[in-house]
Formats: sequence, C-alpha cells, structure tokens
Amino acid sequence: MVGHREEARDLAQEVFIRAFRSLHRYDPGRPFSSWIFKIASNLCIDYYRKKRLPTVSIHDTFEGEEDRPRVELVDAGPTPDEIFQSRSQRDRLEVLLQSLPPRYRVVVLLRHKEDMSYEEIANELDVPIGTVKARLHRAHRLLRTKLSEADADEAESAQ
Repeated sequence: MVGHREEARDLAQEVFIRAFRSLHRYDPGRPFSSWIFKIASNLCIDYYRKKRLPTVSIHDTFEGEEDRPRVELVDAGPTPDEIFQSRSQRDRLEVLLQSLPPRYRVVVLLRHKEDMSYEEIANELDVPIGTVKARLHRAHRLLRTKLSEADADEAESAQ
C-alpha cells in the first residue's frame, strides 16, 4: 500500500505493536486476518495523511510565459459517458441478481461483493464447500442465460 519496502517494514512492525496493544478488543468470533488487515489499512491511511506530498500552485507560470500555466490539470477519471454506462450496467446486473433464487443470490454476493473465499462462504452458510461451488456455478450459468435473453429482447425491441 505504501510502495516503499523500508516504510512498509516499519509500518508492519507498527501494525503488530498496535494489534498486541488492542488484543483485548479482538472478537474471536470474527476472522483474525480481517481484524489485522483493518489495523494495517488504517495505519497506511494515517501514514498517507501525515506524509507531506510536494505541491505546486496551479497559478504558477513558466518563467517568461505568463499565459502558460506550469501545470496542466487533466482529469484521468472516467468520462460522463463512461460513468453512465457503468451505472446502467451495474443497475442491470443488480436487477438480474435480484431475479436469482435466494440460495444462488447469496453465494454470488458473498463471493463477488464481499470477496469471500469458498471456505469462508461454506462456514458462513454452514454448507459443504462442494455445495458452495455448485451453487455459484449454477448462479453464473443462470445469470449468463438471463443476460443473453435480455440482450435478445433489447435487440428485438430496437428493430
């Protein structure tokens, strides 16, 4: 997260120091890895807040060229069209997810939205790991089918 080996090592030591000092606040009912990761990510965020980055005024100009700014600001983010398309795709996927039976919807959400492993999902739902894999496979197949049907309907209505 910090991009520098030595700083990362220092922060890693600090993570374990903070974890040790806060061990009384750890809930054994939750995964230890999530708890320690949260401490690490918060520490990295604090590191970036404290780190002073070099700044340049947007009003500075090149010497002798008063009209030309020293820095040209370019927005590297998505364009409004890309944002709209992304939102409409997300909304479309949300509608398709809601149309799935609950047992399939929950495994898709846990796997792809919560980024849980098969083992974590199996533990969470109290089902065998094979059941998780089968439900996820069936859910993906159902989503593909529903998506192709929706595309066919759109193409037909456009004609």
